Amino acid sequence: MHEMQLVSLGPWLTQLLIAIFFMSGFVTYYLRVWNDVFQHNTKTHRQQIAGRLYLMALAS
Repeated sequence: MHEMQLVSLGPWLTQLLIAIFFMSGFVTYYLRVWNDVFQHNTKTHRQQIAGRLYLMALAS
């Protein structure tokens, strides 16, 4: 019984590692877009609204 649990632990850890890479990439991208929308005042009002809508779409 324990051998079967240890065998299935390897693929689970691999999936976890891949998920962590994807999550960290998404968070990095989301923060870059957020900074672009909220921190830079060089954008027009329409660009800011479009960026905020894009952030809402990314979050859902």
